[in-house]
Amino acid sequence: MKTLRRYLVREIMAATALVFVALLMLFAFFDLVDQIGDWGRGATACAISWYLCCFRCRTCLELFPIAVLIGTLFALAQLVASSEYTVMRTSGVSLTRMSVIAGGRGLMFAATAFVFGEFVAPPAEQFAQRCGHKAVTGLVAQEFRSGLWVKDEKVLSMSWK
Repeated sequence: MKTLRRYLVREIMAATALVFVALLMLFAFFDLVDQIGDWGRGATACAISWYLCCFRCRTCLELFPIAVLIGTLFALAQLVASSEYTVMRTSGVSLTRMSVIAGGRGLMFAATAFVFGEFVAPPAEQFAQRCGHKAVTGLVAQEFRSGLWVKDEKVLSMSWK
C-alpha cells in the first residue's frame, strides 16, 4: 500500500504542478499585455517584470484550488485511460482507500494555500504595489495602518492590505 500511495501522490502532484504552471503562465501573459502600456510612462521592463512577479502571488493563491482540482482529475483520468485504475481496483484497493489518499493530498494542498495566503501573498502584494507606483510615477507612497495611500497627478487612490 505504501508504494501505491507514493505512486498516486506523485501522479497527482505532477499533474497539479503542470496545470498550475500552465494557468500561471496564461495569466502572467495577460497581465504582461495589460502592463505594456506602462513602458511609455517611465517604467522599465525590469520594473514591470518584478512588479508582475510580486503581484502574481495573489493570483497564485486564487488559481491554486482550481489547479489542484483540475490536476487531480487529470491524474485520475490518466490512470483510467491507461487502465492502471482498473488494475488497482481489481487487486483489492477499495474506493474508500483511493479517496483517503486523494483527500490527504487535498488537506496538504489546503494547508499550503493557507500558509501562502496568510504569510506570503499579502506582504508580496504590498511590495508590488509600492514598486509599481514608484516605477510608473516616481513617487514613493506613504503607508498607514489602514492601507497604502498614493497620490497621483489625477487621482488619489487607496489600496487595502
